[in-house]
Amino acid sequence: MSIKSKLTQRHPSRGNNNWNLNITGRIQVLKVLDWLYEDATIYLKRKYEKYKNIPRKEHLDLVDLNLVAGSYIKERRLALGLSREQLSIKAGISHNHLFKIENEEVKSVTKGVYGKIKVQSFAKEKCRVLH
Repeated sequence: MSIKSKLTQRHPSRGNNNWNLNITGRIQVLKVLDWLYEDATIYLKRKYEKYKNIPRKEHLDLVDLNLVAGSYIKERRLALGLSREQLSIKAGISHNHLFKIENEEVKSVTKGVYGKIKVQSFAKEKCRVLH
């Protein structure tokens, strides 16, 4: 399982042995949850119910960014005079996530996110063609 994570020690100056494991991103979190519950026989019922109720369709429909270069999205954004912050707000994603997409640090995104970026990136261009 390939998961991007970060392990940090809490309050190292106190000499304790407390650690945080941070895993972010809906797809990565789902991978971890799938792994945890795959063969589990002991678990908290309320937590397991929350896990089972997570919508799956959005997480399974991915756009391979190896086929759609992030640099192309960046090029279109700049040609339309949009800042990264403007496009990220319009697309409903974080500025940092858009940065990672444009710099090809992210290998895939959900179709929903890609659709938002694509629609927002090309909306101005289409308006110019129509008017």
